[in-house]
Amino acid sequence: MNDTRLTGLDLVRAIACLLVLFHHLFQRLNSASISDSAWADVQVFFTGTGAFGVGIFFMLSGFLLARPYWRAYDSEAPMPRLSDYAMRRAARIVPGFYVALTVSLALAATVFAVPLDLGLALRYVTGLAFVGEFHWFTFYPTEINGPLWSIGMEVASYALLPMGFWAVFRMRNRLPGWRGRLAWAGVVAAAAAVHLAIITVIPVADVGRGWEFGLIGGAKYLMPFFNPAGFFVFFALGSLAAGFSMLWRGRSALADLLALSGLAYAMLVMARYAPAGIPEAPGLFELPYAFPLFHFGIAMALISLPHTRLLGPLVDTAPIAFIAKVSFGIYVWHYVVLELVRSWVAADFVQAGISDVGRWFAISALACVFVVILATTSWYVIEKPVLDRVRRLQIARAALLAEGPRVPFAGLRGPVR
Repeated sequence: MNDTRLTGLDLVRAIACLLVLFHHLFQRLNSASISDSAWADVQVFFTGTGAFGVGIFFMLSGFLLARPYWRAYDSEAPMPRLSDYAMRRAARIVPGFYVALTVSLALAATVFAVPLDLGLALRYVTGLAFVGEFHWFTFYPTEINGPLWSIGMEVASYALLPMGFWAVFRMRNRLPGWRGRLAWAGVVAAAAAVHLAIITVIPVADVGRGWEFGLIGGAKYLMPFFNPAGFFVFFALGSLAAGFSMLWRGRSALADLLALSGLAYAMLVMARYAPAGIPEAPGLFELPYAFPLFHFGIAMALISLPHTRLLGPLVDTAPIAFIAKVSFGIYVWHYVVLELVRSWVAADFVQAGISDVGRWFAISALACVFVVILATTSWYVIEKPVLDRVRRLQIARAALLAEGPRVPFAGLRGPVR
């Protein structure tokens, strides 16, 4: 096991990515026309709960990013350097997101004739600054690429993670080992309490609220229930799962059983909530994605998968690894591709627009091909070069630090006394 590719976690990332993609594809299939076919249940599942993939992404990110902190915590080492952490996160998110956001804005103004007014400019700028998630007007940073809303939420979680660990590290002498995990559970509870305060204090914007009023109306529908504190609850739960996973040594058949049980349980929760047709599926504390039932299953899978004997190695296949590798590109580009297909190929490729399953499948397959091409290009041309450069810089910096301080001109002055 290592932090760059933990056993089985590529599967979790691929599932999250495909859930979101299929969610938006199945929305464009007319449910009335397939009510008597086997496709009806499939569509209900993905349109009703495909958005749960966003919740998986947050938990998986929290799981992976917390591992260096837990390793330092357990070995009584200092917290990881904040500068290194911030640089890696910026390298991973900023290049691909900035390009996708800017291209989306350009396409909105040209292909889709969206007026370039001050409001759209404000949404774009707050998107670049990763602060759009604090108000319904700027929640969606561009008009034709709705899924980009979650990137600002994730960056907020990136900022909150080291703050939470700073508090937990201060208690490390009194709370070693598994007790530190209980302290982190307090961070989760604190985030939930802030979320409750937000939805209690901030009023719902009733005027122009609803998807029939466009993305801004949709943002009013989601907020204040969608807020950074609430999504940090998911992120922090993933971090807690990482803490327990790192206390587990070796591999065992029990891990296979728990991982399968966790994934199966999460799917059953999705199937239960799908018929309601509410993708946000508000649960306890009005937190989305059937909180905490669905998140419990994902947490169980995250804790167990790195320790599986059969399941993890079995699912670590080249196709799954590839989807996981380009998943960020799939996420930030897929909706743009769907809208371009609607504009250039099939005008009825809209919400519930296509009645013929065969035609929908052909158009969706074409869209998926272009999504994968764009995502692959994004990885190899934009994302990977920046990540590789940052890794080289950090390796060189670590090597310099390992050499220790040097005394200037010591060789010219003789021995230092």
